[in-house]
Amino acid sequence: MAAEDERRSDEELAGSFADDIKTDFEADEVAGVEGDTTGAEAGAKGTADAIRSLMSSARDEVNLDSAAIRAVAGDFAAWDELHSRRGGGA
Repeated sequence: MAAEDERRSDEELAGSFADDIKTDFEADEVAGVEGDTTGAEAGAKGTADAIRSLMSSARDEVNLDSAAIRAVAGDFAAWDELHSRRGGGA
C-alpha cells in the first residue's frame, strides 16, 4: 500500500512519452517531370500526392495522441495532489 503522501502518477514521465511520439513530419510536394505528359508521370504524381496526404493525416493523429497523453497525465497528477491533500489512501 502506498503512503498517503506518495504520488502514484508520473506526469514528467508521461510528458516524456508524449514528446517522444510527437512529430514534425512534413513531406514535400512531388513536382511533375518537366515535359512529361504521359500517364505514368500523372499516375506517379497522383500516388505521391495521395501518400503525402495520408502521412500528413497520420502526423496530425499522432500529435493529437501526444497531446491527449499529456492532458491525461496532468489530470492524474492533479487528482493525486487533491487526493493526497484530503488524506486519502490507495
